Amino acid sequence: MKVMKFGGSCLQSRAGLERMIELVRAQPRPLVIVLSALKGITDQLLGLLAQAVEGQSVDLEPLRLRHREVSETLAEERRQRTEALLDERFDELERVLGAVAALEDVPATARDRVLGMGERLSVILAAAHLEQEEIPAQVLVAGEAGILTTAEPGEGRILARSREEVLQRFDPAADLVYVVAGFVGQDPSGRLTTIGRGGSDTTATFLASVLGGPALLWKDTPGLLTGDPRVVGEPKVIERLHYLDALELAHYGLPAIAAKAIHPARRSGISIEIRCFLDESIAPSLIGPNQTSHLAISSVPEVIMVDLVEAGPVASRL
Repeated sequence: MKVMKFGGSCLQSRAGLERMIELVRAQPRPLVIVLSALKGITDQLLGLLAQAVEGQSVDLEPLRLRHREVSETLAEERRQRTEALLDERFDELERVLGAVAALEDVPATARDRVLGMGERLSVILAAAHLEQEEIPAQVLVAGEAGILTTAEPGEGRILARSREEVLQRFDPAADLVYVVAGFVGQDPSGRLTTIGRGGSDTTATFLASVLGGPALLWKDTPGLLTGDPRVVGEPKVIERLHYLDALELAHYGLPAIAAKAIHPARRSGISIEIRCFLDESIAPSLIGPNQTSHLAISSVPEVIMVDLVEAGPVASRL
C-alpha cells in the first residue's frame, strides 16, 4: 500500500488543495496520506502555550479563522459539518490552555496535546475536500492508525508492537483513502504523544515500512540537494541516495528529512521518494539501497571543527 505525505503548505490555498486531490485521484486505492499541520500553525500553538503559562489572555480566533478559510470552498452542508468537527478540536484546545493558565505550568501531556492539534485539524480539512470530490476518505489519528509510542514528552518513539496494530487497521482491499495525522501517537496509557522533529515524515515512512511502501514525501522545496542553496552555489538534486549516506547527511543538518524518518525504510528495504509539490518537473530524490548519485556538502552553522594532528617531537611531549 502506497503512502503519500503532504507538508503544511499543501492545504493553504485552493491551488494546493486541487493539486493534492489530483495527486490522490491518480493513485490506486487503498491509499494512505499523512498530513502535517498547516504551515506555521505549530509555531502559533507554541506561542499560545507561552501566553497561557504567563497568564496572558489567549485568543484562538485567528487560528480558528485560518482553518475556516480552508473550508470555505466546501459545499454549504459539508462545510457546516466540517466546521463543527473543527470547533470540537478548538474547544479541547481551549480547555487544555485554560488548565495550563490555572497551573502556571505546562505539563508534558498538555504540551503534546497542544502541539499535536495542528495535524488533528488538518486531517479533518483534507478528508472533507476529498469526500467532496467523491473520493472516499477515513480519518485516523494516533492510536486509531496503530501509532503506539513511548511516553517520552515531545520525543515519543514508535513501539515495535505498532506493526501489528497498523496491519489490523488498514484494509488492503478497502476502496478508501486513509487520512492519517502525522507527528502524533498514543502512549501505553492512551495519552496523545508527539514524536518530535520530522514527526510527520516518520509517521509516513513507518506506515510505508509496515504496509509495503513506498513512501512519497511531497514538500514545498526541491528534493535532496548537493548543498544548502544559501551556502553552495547552484546545488543539484541528488537523484539517488543510499540509506547510510542519507542518514549521515541528516545527522549533519540536511533540512529535507530527519534521520529518524529514514530508519523504518532502511529496516524494511522500502524506498523514500522526495518530490517537489510546487513543481513536479524537478527530479525527485530517491532514498534506498542503491548507490548515491552525487556527493553532497552539509553545513552546520555556528560550529567550528578542530582537528588535533600528531606532529613530531612536540606531540611526543604532550
